[in-house]
Amino acid sequence: MATQSKQLKKWLRISFFLLPIASVLSTLFAGLIKKRINKMLDGLDGYKGRVENVQLSIFAHRLVITDAYFNKIESLSGEKSMLINARRIEVSFGWLALLRGEAVLSLKVEVPEAKFLRTKASDGNEDIKKVAKPAKKKLIPPNVPIIIENFEITDGTLAYIDAVNDSTVDLKMANIEIIGKNLSGYLINRKQPLTEVFLRGTTHGGQLTANVKAWVLEKQPTFDVNMKIERIEMPQLNDFFNAYSNFDVRSGLISLYTEAAAKEGKFKGYAKPVITDLDIVSKQDMEDGIMKMLWEGVLAVTAKILESDTDNHQLATKIPFHGTFKNPNIGVWFAVVETLRNAFVAALKPSIDYTININSVKKRGNNS
Repeated sequence: MATQSKQLKKWLRISFFLLPIASVLSTLFAGLIKKRINKMLDGLDGYKGRVENVQLSIFAHRLVITDAYFNKIESLSGEKSMLINARRIEVSFGWLALLRGEAVLSLKVEVPEAKFLRTKASDGNEDIKKVAKPAKKKLIPPNVPIIIENFEITDGTLAYIDAVNDSTVDLKMANIEIIGKNLSGYLINRKQPLTEVFLRGTTHGGQLTANVKAWVLEKQPTFDVNMKIERIEMPQLNDFFNAYSNFDVRSGLISLYTEAAAKEGKFKGYAKPVITDLDIVSKQDMEDGIMKMLWEGVLAVTAKILESDTDNHQLATKIPFHGTFKNPNIGVWFAVVETLRNAFVAALKPSIDYTININSVKKRGNNS
């Protein structure tokens, strides 16, 4: 008992001596990391970013960044076409992995906001299609493998504003939660990791959920994705309808169900929107003109004819889509977004069929 008491006192004295040193080192390294991050952001051509505060806890294996932002600046107009900020970013790491020459990380991003703007000035700027030049200095040396075991976003918001047309389109998504695993571009235990991402959020009165499985080490995008958006209030999208289709919706709900997969440069999927209680009417505003009122009338009649469930006033159809990626070197996450853009047509029933996977992509390619 006396021996244990002496050992305890010894460790307490060592801890009392080490804690102030660890605190000083944490503050010193945090300042250096903040300086390096900001210098790296300054080296990005066409972008501007900043982190305001960095805290490092050596014993807790945690780095916390607060009040960070990252913007894209158009070279011709000086306008901001992309604005991203986050209230808090927490990075957990393992010292043993760092000693082995690997950066094994877990990321948690709290209250991020992302806004993408399309204006007439940015739309005519060819620089918008260019990728930013790499930073002159990197936070982690390029020869150090970065393995992101876990990735989490909480309470995020996303907005897309298109001011190119006469009617400004403002699409928003809120309450975003994302959970990702194995977001790595390196082999783990000599095996290719399966990356999994789950997303949910709310948009224009509706609920969105999505699941993605991806194999990020494949030379060409390889993934399975399914997504559903249920009960979006269509009148909230009237700016979108006016900008791209020139009609108005008084009432109605739309749900969208889609599956897609990609392999060996090809993608395949289906989309099923279900529209209920649709009411398309004219505003009876003389300045709209007679052609617009006639067009709205045609849409209303067509909607009535296509009703597949007269009791629930439901419109439904299903259209598959397939194709190849124009850019064979497109990143897997850009490919997922590009594929889902093709998912804008109708439905048969409000459910996911679970009939699309990466094996069906190759089968389609052989038959065509």
